Amino acid sequence: LSLLSCCSTTSAAAEPAGAQSLAGLAALPNISVVMPCFGHVTFQEEAIASVVHQQYPPAEIIVVDDGSTDGTVAAVENFREHHANVYLLRDAVSRGAGRARNRAAPLLEGAFTVYVDADDAVDPQALAAAVRGLPDGADLLFFPYAIDERSKTRAMWAAD
Repeated sequence: LSLLSCCSTTSAAAEPAGAQSLAGLAALPNISVVMPCFGHVTFQEEAIASVVHQQYPPAEIIVVDDGSTDGTVAAVENFREHHANVYLLRDAVSRGAGRARNRAAPLLEGAFTVYVDADDAVDPQALAAAVRGLPDGADLLFFPYAIDERSKTRAMWAAD
């Protein structure tokens, strides 16, 4: 099993777009999503769509292309045309997923950052569940992650 985590990048808490779907929660934090990618055109659209269509949408989705030579960049550009919160950073040469994640860090505006790999899918309720369960003053949050070996799917799921 792998674990997708999110951690605090700032202490600010503001109510993002889509917060009305989580009635009763006060001072919801903005969430930034960072998605490093390298040659994942097969999965890229599904991965971005799973983040874009969250019940509690992230303030921004920063995709960091790590020197892909396939159609990955075109797939991301397609989402950028329809979603103002999707951004693309490009590196000409691959330097690894860790560097790609770190490259986005200074640009993030969310109170929390969620790292999603380009070959993963996020349950539509996952970010909402994470925000609902967030204790006051939390600096770090981990959520469950599953790999379904039968169907070869990976997903981050919402807490019950």
